[in-house]
Amino acid sequence: MLGGLVLALMAGFSVAEGNYMQMAMYAGALVGSIYALFLNQGWIHFGFLWGCTCFLMQPIGFSIGTMEVGCLLAAIYIFMNGWRKSAFDSTPVASHFKPFVGCVILLILYCGIHFLYNRTDPWNNEFISWKTAAKQYLLMTGGFLLISVAVSMPKSCWQLKNPVIPLAWCLLIGNLINIAIRGYATFVMGAGQVDIITGMEFQIASFHIPILNLTDNIYALRTLAPLSAVMATAMLTSKAAYARRNSNRLLAVVLFVCALAGAMLSSGRATLIMVIFLSILLLLMRKRYVAVALATVASILFIVSARALYEYDDRLISAGLQRSLAMIPGMGMERAKASIDSSSDWRTQLFYMALDDWKQSPRTILTGRCVYEFTERDSLRIAGDDVSSYTMITAVRRGATHTVLTDLLVTVGLVGLLLYLTTYGALLSAIYSSRKELDPASPLYDIRLPLMIILSVSLPLGIIASGFVQPTDAFLVATLACASIGSGTKRMKSERKSP
Repeated sequence: MLGGLVLALMAGFSVAEGNYMQMAMYAGALVGSIYALFLNQGWIHFGFLWGCTCFLMQPIGFSIGTMEVGCLLAAIYIFMNGWRKSAFDSTPVASHFKPFVGCVILLILYCGIHFLYNRTDPWNNEFISWKTAAKQYLLMTGGFLLISVAVSMPKSCWQLKNPVIPLAWCLLIGNLINIAIRGYATFVMGAGQVDIITGMEFQIASFHIPILNLTDNIYALRTLAPLSAVMATAMLTSKAAYARRNSNRLLAVVLFVCALAGAMLSSGRATLIMVIFLSILLLLMRKRYVAVALATVASILFIVSARALYEYDDRLISAGLQRSLAMIPGMGMERAKASIDSSSDWRTQLFYMALDDWKQSPRTILTGRCVYEFTERDSLRIAGDDVSSYTMITAVRRGATHTVLTDLLVTVGLVGLLLYLTTYGALLSAIYSSRKELDPASPLYDIRLPLMIILSVSLPLGIIASGFVQPTDAFLVATLACASIGSGTKRMKSERKSP
């Protein structure tokens, strides 16, 4: 365990320093070790590990990121295993996902027809970019598509009896790598000055791979930390036999601590609050009232300590950490709050600008107007003097408006939004109904409950903030759906008794 943690930290520091050869060595040793221990059972492991450790993004244009790699893994998996008849044998949990798969098919068909229609008959003279549109469609449907592939070929996707431990290891490694990158940038290189317009940190220490045009993903910890905290809390409160082993409890504790550290380094305005809130919510759902009281007291002590440290010398807390803490009541930190208020004002203006764009005509209201090409003019606008206004204009043209609601309305219209919400609802319904097939004392319950919490909270948050179904969430759902009787389901579908 210690060796894996050291390798993850060293890989992260190598990324922050820009030493790619050294990073490749550490990452290779790390992935090789994890493969030997956990990952030799199915493609879902690889996808989840990539989703947790993915710290790369292309700043402008079409990029090969977490979602793209996940879908590529799925395509390779289908090619290698689709010829097997047994690959399509259903499992008890997967049978609950049939309505969801039907919704996904309808959503993908709509996206295809929508693109062809707008490409042949665009709303105005703007050129519809197939690359930028494909990226938007993939953000919209990619997570659903990964789950659909897994539930359609469940038997050969997953073989482990206890998937929780390898998933926890993947989350821990992902946290450590991203914590090392952000920690190096914040404390070693002195990054942390916040842009008053966008509310984002200037990335003084960010690295760049020239040929691939990749840089570090400053958003990674904002989604990874809450998921890690909820998974760790589920492990610590589990009734399953594995949770009684001291090594597994230690793994859960370390994962939760890393989730807290990642939330503080993420610079997300509400990430730390979400980590604390979701963890307490899970404790309440499992009726661990003493743990809820202890967590509440610990949170209050943390707030008081951080407030005292800030009042003693505000330089002891970086701008990024202040941004993570400023949303907690009673923290003060007026400079960070001013940055958040400025960012909120910018996002509010962008929201109403996107709504005005959507309401241009009955056609755009119903079906949107797809995604315009990102041109050199957009680059010049962003680099110009009026950065705030032109960034908003470019964001609306690209359909990247920081909220799922306006993203979908602008690009695919009201019809696309309703299809997306229907598919999301079918996914939540399938996960909820899967409880009938699971043993409450099985490890799979420690996957199902965090998923219900994360996905239920992500949808309303996505309406007011950015976010679609993440690849990590998709691979967790796939893990749950592909589980067989040996993993904790009550019985295989073929063993059910006829009424």
